[in-house]
Amino acid sequence: MTTTAKSQDPSSKRTSVFIVGGDPVGLSIAILMNRFGIDFVMVERASSTTDHPKARGC
Repeated sequence: MTTTAKSQDPSSKRTSVFIVGGDPVGLSIAILMNRFGIDFVMVERASSTTDHPKARGC
């Protein structure tokens, strides 16, 4: 495998907005940032979705 100087390494991306958590608030903020064209990085601890409902009261 070869790498180039312009490869997009996720660990080296610079951003002014960093969203932690894919809960309803984090996802809503991510949608708004995308609509306004603001670059952001969002991270979530879980590697996949859950089988149990988490936002029953939203």
